[in-house]
Order: sequence, then structure tokens, then C-alpha cells
Amino acid sequence: MRLQREITRKKNERLLGSEVEVLLEAPAKKGGTFGRTRTGKPVVVEGEGLGIGEFVRVRVTGTTGPTLLGVVG
Repeated sequence: MRLQREITRKKNERLLGSEVEVLLEAPAKKGGTFGRTRTGKPVVVEGEGLGIGEFVRVRVTGTTGPTLLGVVG
């Protein structure tokens, strides 16, 4: 399991600075909005006026391992 987490973290780090399309699904537990990329990667998005069910372009700013962090833009 540790190896899989390390592989996932490295793959997600390669996405830092890139833009991905995200379908917003629900409010995130610790703020922001939770969504998923077209490939199923979980993303927590920061931004104002985000609507559940919308597709938004997100710039990836960080990762917590399996989850990407980003901002609209």
C-alpha cells in the first residue's frame, strides 16, 4: 500500500501547474468544493461562486497525495 501511495503522489506532483477540467460534486469537508477530473482524480477546488454539477478549468496548485488541490482559472 505504501508503494502505491508513493506512485500516486509522484504522478500527481507532475500535474502541478497544469490545468485540468473538473466536474464539481459537493462541498469539501475542510472548505472549497470537491470534484473529479475526467480521469477520476479527486480535486479540492478553491474559488467563489462554484456550482455543484458544473465543469470548471482548474490550475493544480498542490497535492495531498491522492487528492489534487487547485484554483479556478
